[in-house]
Amino acid sequence: MVTRTGSKLLEDVAINAYKKLLFPMADLVTPNIFEANLLSDLKIKSKEDIENAAIKIIGLGSKAVLIKGGGLSDLKGKDFFLDSNGRKEWLFNKNIKTINTHGSGCTLSAAICSYKALGFELLDSIIKAKIFVEKSLENSYKIGSGPGPLGHQ
Repeated sequence: MVTRTGSKLLEDVAINAYKKLLFPMADLVTPNIFEANLLSDLKIKSKEDIENAAIKIIGLGSKAVLIKGGGLSDLKGKDFFLDSNGRKEWLFNKNIKTINTHGSGCTLSAAICSYKALGFELLDSIIKAKIFVEKSLENSYKIGSGPGPLGHQ
């Protein structure tokens, strides 16, 4: 929907379709800070803003939301989970110093799906996926111009 650098990838009609048609069917949505700004109509600058945005995003119908804090320099490796039952958790991983982060959000959501498919509960799947991404960031590498990809292992 929106890149980590803030570039909007979808037209408003598509974003509205996500909100109206897809979110009510979703077990989990995983917006980055820029996407959470757009979905919640808030300008996120703090942990409290993230928590408030999560409440608004849950209101769009998904069963849970995981807002990735990496778009704020002091929240790298820190993500906020909220489900429709009111369970909330701040999840922390170490901040890996690398510019090679291309695909980290997609890797996270795919890994969460993979762990769910293996039978893990949602929050356990998220925790395991975050560890997988952390290790992939540690093994990331530079190719081409711009941020390089993760080193999936």
